[in-house]
Amino acid sequence: MVDTPSGKAFGAETTIWKMSLGNRYDENHIYEECIREGRLLLGWGLGRDFSAAASKEDISRFLGGDGQDGKSPRGLTAVNYFVREMKVGDLVIISDGNSKFRAVGEVTGGYRHMPRDEEGDEFAQSRTVKWLKVFNPSMDCSAILNNDFTQAALYKLGPRVIDRVKLAALLAASATDVLAQQGPRQRVLIIDEINRGNISRIFGELITLIEPSRRTGGDEPLSVVLPYSKRPFSVPDNLYLIGTMNTSDRSLTGLDIALRRRFVFKEMPPRPELLEAAVVDGISIKGLLTVMNQRIEALLDREHCLGHAYFLPLLKDRSMACLARIFRHEILPLLEEYFFEDWERIGWVLNDHRKPPANCFIVPSKNTVSGLFGDDFDGRVPGKSWQLNAAALTNVAAYLGVIDHRATVPAGELSGSVQEGTQANAAAQQRDA
Repeated sequence: MVDTPSGKAFGAETTIWKMSLGNRYDENHIYEECIREGRLLLGWGLGRDFSAAASKEDISRFLGGDGQDGKSPRGLTAVNYFVREMKVGDLVIISDGNSKFRAVGEVTGGYRHMPRDEEGDEFAQSRTVKWLKVFNPSMDCSAILNNDFTQAALYKLGPRVIDRVKLAALLAASATDVLAQQGPRQRVLIIDEINRGNISRIFGELITLIEPSRRTGGDEPLSVVLPYSKRPFSVPDNLYLIGTMNTSDRSLTGLDIALRRRFVFKEMPPRPELLEAAVVDGISIKGLLTVMNQRIEALLDREHCLGHAYFLPLLKDRSMACLARIFRHEILPLLEEYFFEDWERIGWVLNDHRKPPANCFIVPSKNTVSGLFGDDFDGRVPGKSWQLNAAALTNVAAYLGVIDHRATVPAGELSGSVQEGTQANAAAQQRDA
């Protein structure tokens, strides 16, 4: 927490603004820059300079609005507030989502256009600010507001929304007082693969103590005496327990019933949409994962679907070598385990039964029973043996065929080494034909 006394008294005439520093969850660096440099930055305005704007109409014109369609340019209201209506001495409350705030500052300078160095960074509208309070963790809106914020980037807080008495008390409070007002910080304990242990032995009497009503601060708080120190022990209400589990490793039914009553279960299915940008030589990794999981769900169940995490390295390294490595060392061994080395069913997941032999990942072995054991052998052996077609791992058509067996390799989109490998596979396919 940064605690800087303002030395300023404010009354009903002081304008108080709500402002967002950064429009999205991934723009926290904007907030950090503003706190560090003592400034406000607005991302609306297309990065343009509004120093010469004398009216809201001028700002609209600078933004490309001509008024003929009756629609205002995007961000017009926020830019007008920031450039023309915000004044030195106004207070600014910085939001953290819609239900919390993380800083309060006093505007100390007029509008200034500040071009950004990074391409695409449009936070070029600037004012200087003196930070009066910075809160870490953020505080609930209820500490100074009568309702939550809206999502607008910048707007005035009216008298029915802001409680000026509470705000004045907050600005005058010491760091210790603010911490006491915030209450204990939230804590999270993550237990990885919780279903792989003996739950009863791991938790013991904690099974009862973690119930919401039995925690410190609950309706029926309960404590136990530790056997060695003889000190009382209880679970506080600011502790959150998160247990992760892979249901394909061990069935959910194997969990202790007492534990199941005390946890909320949230399914975390694969998220192929996170792989939207992963395209390797024309192969949509999102489409590849989606289709394979649809077949696995049909052959087994949804608990055995492949997770998207296997393919996340392809977001940074979109090479065929990386994809081949993932398939060879992670995907195929996992499918082998799922299907108990039933290679024919593994081939169904990979759509090999509808692809030319050169494009198949799993192919019949050339070894025969008579060739291995002789014509007189009458022992019982599997009717067909299988082997990995290593050449398919670098064959674009093999992966495209998993998604759609009718797919063809796009011309001119392959890297040199991959193109040579694909041509070699095509030649082998012609020989087999």
